[in-house]
Amino acid sequence: MRTLRQRIRLRGRKMEQDVPLAYLKRLERLYDGWIESYDMSDVLVLETDNLDYIHDLVHRLDVMKRIEAVLPVSHF
Repeated sequence: MRTLRQRIRLRGRKMEQDVPLAYLKRLERLYDGWIESYDMSDVLVLETDNLDYIHDLVHRLDVMKRIEAVLPVSHF
């Protein structure tokens, strides 16, 4: 939750600044429950608390590599 709040602050969008913490926590619980029960395909979960894929090219390439590793191989 700390990372989320920090990213909201950094984005600087006025409409996001006053989103109640209780709302964000509830949204997180609902999302966690949904993703745990999702079974229509594989799920890739990336821990991004220590990644800055917006400003750090190495982090961005790492995320891309992880995503590509689970994608089906294209036969074009």
